[in-house]
Amino acid sequence: RVSPKDRGTPRFQPRPRFSRSRANARAPRRPSQADTAPSSREPTLSRSSLFLFVRSLEMAAAPLQKERETFDELEAKVTDVAWLSDVLGGTRGKVVGAELEDLSGAGGLSGARLSRLRVRYDGDGGPASCVLKARRDDLCKSFGLAREALFFREHAGGLVEQGLAPRVYHSHGSMEAGEKWILMEDLSEAVQSGYYFGAHSPLNWGKDLSALTATTPSTIEDVLRLSFRFAARFHARFWCASEMRDRQWVRGSDWWRGENRADFEAAEARWKETWAKAKERDEDIQWPSSVTAVLDAACAKLGWEAYSQDIAEATDGACWTLIHGDFHPANLMLRGSELVAVDFESVGIGRGPEDLGQYMISHLEPALREKLERQAVQDYYDTLVSARPEIGRALSMESCWRHYIRGGIKRWAFLLPLLATMGLPAPAVQYFLDQFDAFVRTHVTIGGKGGAIDEALVPMPGI
Repeated sequence: RVSPKDRGTPRFQPRPRFSRSRANARAPRRPSQADTAPSSREPTLSRSSLFLFVRSLEMAAAPLQKERETFDELEAKVTDVAWLSDVLGGTRGKVVGAELEDLSGAGGLSGARLSRLRVRYDGDGGPASCVLKARRDDLCKSFGLAREALFFREHAGGLVEQGLAPRVYHSHGSMEAGEKWILMEDLSEAVQSGYYFGAHSPLNWGKDLSALTATTPSTIEDVLRLSFRFAARFHARFWCASEMRDRQWVRGSDWWRGENRADFEAAEARWKETWAKAKERDEDIQWPSSVTAVLDAACAKLGWEAYSQDIAEATDGACWTLIHGDFHPANLMLRGSELVAVDFESVGIGRGPEDLGQYMISHLEPALREKLERQAVQDYYDTLVSARPEIGRALSMESCWRHYIRGGIKRWAFLLPLLATMGLPAPAVQYFLDQFDAFVRTHVTIGGKGGAIDEALVPMPGI
């Protein structure tokens, strides 16, 4: 918070991310009389600097928030009218009643418990309903899934203003206890954007997609364009934000700081063990030769030194940001003409285009992906540079394209062994294997789709 007397000299001053000299690192200041005329030598506060300054205030204020309740206390008072009046009603009205409605099965593969809270007020009040997402178990602790609650606690306000995330009314998370409790906006009137991709994806099998999308007509091309522009705006907001690497809950932040090598090597060993186990599942699924070749090549490249080198290249090249980590159409809700993202359980540090690769392999038919992907990545790049022009000096379109390809392989090389060993039905596993097979044959083979895998183009899996 900046007091009135300090408004001329911001207390939390942003640091330019891409300046090559200290001459370019001057912080915004109150203009003097001599500065009233524009100067070509010392520009006024730019859009990018103002953006960073506002976000620095958000980050500085976030640690001042206090935990008000524990997980058990929140579970006990979720329908308490006095507590809800404070959280939801505020000055707009008093809550006089609330009921929970079970939404079992609506949480996808996350394993979280979802409920809808229907609320009544004595006046106009706040939201008529909201959604509770809660989880506390060993898996939540092992995989750090409480980071979603901590992410919302620090950043929900700014993301809501940009239309990037649902409104969050209350958020509690503990990485140590493996628990999260999030009371958020009900997006039931929005349409899950994955429905527009048709029955091709197993996530849409057996659903009446025409009925589900009737309220908000759209096309695959339009949803794809909105999705990649959404990703660009999200990535631009956190591009080279050094404070995010200091957040212990951010996925991979400790490894990006060069810490906890033992944890990295333990995760590496778990993935290798999972991959070895997955290859044994060959009775009900068929592993394409290109897929096994890519995963074996990725496995051979794992190692702390190689990982650290990749981080150094991204850091030195100013080419990293906060990524969603599970970016696919089913985690994006279409509300009118805008998208809102959900499920931030895997939010972490990485290269922005990694999110795009996961998205394309997840839902698009291979022939359509090949037709649309280059223009989609170009739209992403143009939106990214428009939001933060300095990014264009660090990332070219061709580099963005390469990171898109590497990111898709990196993400799915990690995911496929997990999907093959977690009890997913064989047809669904086969679908993702075939999707990945088509992607790598398009992008990392020697001499065309029928050629051998070029192992030099295969990155390590994104553990």
